[in-house]
Parts: sequence; structure tokens; C-alpha cells
Amino acid sequence: MDNKSVIILCQYFYPEYISSAELPYQTAMDLSANNMKIEVLCGYPYEYLKKDKEIKLKEQLNSNLKINRIKYSKFKKTNAIGRLLNYFSFTFFSLLNVSAFKNKDVCIVYSNPPIITIVPYIAKKIYGTKIIFVSYDIYPEIAVATNVIKNSSLITKIMNGINKIVFPSFDRVIALSSEMKILLETSRNISSSKIEIIPNWYDNSRVDYSAISRKNRDEGPFTISYFGNMGTAQDMETIKRTIMYFKNNDDYSFMLVGHGNKKQELRLYFEQHKVFNVKVLDFLQGNELNEKLSVSDVFLVSLNRNLSGLAVPSKTYTYLAMGKPVMTIMEKSIDIAKELKLFKAGFTVENSDSKQLNEYIHLLRNDKELHKKMSENAFRLYEAKYTRTIATEKYKKIIEEM
Repeated sequence: MDNKSVIILCQYFYPEYISSAELPYQTAMDLSANNMKIEVLCGYPYEYLKKDKEIKLKEQLNSNLKINRIKYSKFKKTNAIGRLLNYFSFTFFSLLNVSAFKNKDVCIVYSNPPIITIVPYIAKKIYGTKIIFVSYDIYPEIAVATNVIKNSSLITKIMNGINKIVFPSFDRVIALSSEMKILLETSRNISSSKIEIIPNWYDNSRVDYSAISRKNRDEGPFTISYFGNMGTAQDMETIKRTIMYFKNNDDYSFMLVGHGNKKQELRLYFEQHKVFNVKVLDFLQGNELNEKLSVSDVFLVSLNRNLSGLAVPSKTYTYLAMGKPVMTIMEKSIDIAKELKLFKAGFTVENSDSKQLNEYIHLLRNDKELHKKMSENAFRLYEAKYTRTIATEKYKKIIEEM
């Protein structure tokens, strides 16, 4: 079989450190290690990287992997108009690079920004490039459900119009969960047989498990941590009310680490209410991130009500790799919640049920044997389903079959 030539189209990529940049990068690296020729067309990084990092527009990472970075507008993401202008800007400049698709067997395109799919659609018409669409979020439904845009708005109509055009052209669609697959089946003009479930993952190759083991034996407060986006799709209100049950209780500490439009609001709330056993921290990476993950005893995941299938909180896989219990705030029908119950690796509470979450936190702190067993089960779940190798091998298999 001839080695495949693949182009990856995404807004965020190496050296940016958010998961929507790291996962395509790891996919590209693993595919290139399997003798596939990989070219990446991505946005020039402005935000999620070390400020002293020098970035080239073109970069050859290895003999099979090269990156072409596109400069585009960088309005503030907190402004809805600015965010839309960034979407259109990146899409427009990607279209100007459509010749990069020539002689490519397959394009892997990601759902961010949501209108970017028009680029591989046009490339397929011109060059016959087959398309794998990776659905991290479902647009415009998630934007409507979180009140970012109205169902009757022009941008909603544009996104729906693009979806109707491009989805029938996709050769394969990657859904992150079974509920996302069902939603895609019922809302898009695409055959169920074309949809493959491949969850996101976490690469634990740099995890210092000896440090995590030492933390299990240390004295000190029981640490409950949340990492990642504190934005529109996350139920931070239930977490906030849960923390207030433990206000200034020295036996418990909380960490909220990441970014999002709710972060500053949370920081101000805890400052105004003089809550001293909670830290609201900016996005971390490298050793700082690993240290905070290592000292955590329990991890929190949240997803707002009625978002089942529209998005999947991928930080869960990082938590499982740390080998600690996971508590989710979401509908119990979601894959993550069902797997935590099946593997006995954590608990799920419904949205707004901060009282039940409070009780589970008390239980895990006071029952050390239960905490130990759930920690072991969490890592067992990670190894069974969410390693980098398991996921990227599935991508490799799909590409080889196309």
C-alpha cells in the first residue's frame, strides 16, 4: 500500500499548549512516525504559548511532517464580534492556501472554527481530497444552547447553511462520544456508517507518578481541583456553591485553574466573600501544571445542562491519567458519567446539586480505602480507553482504509 499524504487543517497547533492544539499535534506526530506524509495548515500562534518562543511561518518538524502557519486577525475572544471576525479571517486566509491540498489523499479538519469546513469542501471539488471531519463541538447548536447566539441570528443561518453543503461531502466523521454520534446522525445529512467514535486522550509520557504517590502519603488539606475552561459551556455555579460549603475549612482546599469568561467573576466572588481556601489560577503548563495535578486528591469536571452530545469535557482524560477519583457535574446519561460508574472511578451529580457533591467530597476525604480504590480504578479506565496510542492508532487505521 502506498504511504498516504495527509493535510491537517486546524486553527490551533504546536507550540500552543491547549488541548485543541496538542491533540492534532500528537496525531500528526504519530501519523508521520508511521511513514505518512503530513502537512499542517494552521493559525499562527498568538495566545497559548510561552511569550519568548520564536515562531516560524514554515517549519519542518521531521522528514514527514511540515507546518505552514497562517497569520489572521486576533481580536479579543471575549468579544463576540471579535471572535466571529477571527473565524472568518482564518477561514479566508486558509482559502487562499487551498493549493496546499493538491496531491493530498486525505484532509483531517477540526470543528474549530466552525466555518472552516468550507475550505476542504472546495479542495475536494478541485483536487478530490477525501475529508475526515473531527467534531470537537457541534455548531451552531452549542452556541445557541449556551446563549452565545440566537437561533434566528444571521450567523446561525450561515453555519446551518454551510453544514448542509459540506456534511454530505465528508468521507468520515469523528465523534468524541456515543451521544455526540447520535446527535450527528439525527441532525446532519450523513450516513451513520461514516461516523466513528474516537474519544480524545491524554499523553502521560511526562507524568511523574512517583510524585503523585508521595502526595498520597502526605499530610495536609484534601485538595479538590478543576482545570481547563471556565466558560459558557461549564457549570461553574455548582462548583462555586459547593466551595462555599467548605469556606475557610482548613481540612479542604480548592484550585480552579485555566481560562474562560467566568474565571474573573469567580475570582472576584471569592475575594469579596473572603474565601481563603480556594485559589483561582491562570492557565498553567509544563512543570507548574504537573505539580498542581500531582498535589490534587480529587478532580472536578462540569458541563452545563442540555449540552449532552454538543461537547465533551476532554480534561477528564488528564484526570484519569493522574490516577485520582473524578467527580462530574453533568447528565448521568453521558458516556463519561456512565464509565465512571462502571469502573467505580468517581461520582456524578446532576447540575445544581452542590449538596450531593459536598457529601461525595466528604466521603472521599474520610474513607481513605475508597479513595485509594477509586484512584486505582481511574487509572485502569485511562489505560483501557484514553491513551494516546489507542486513539492515534484508530486515526491511522481510518486513513489507511480510505
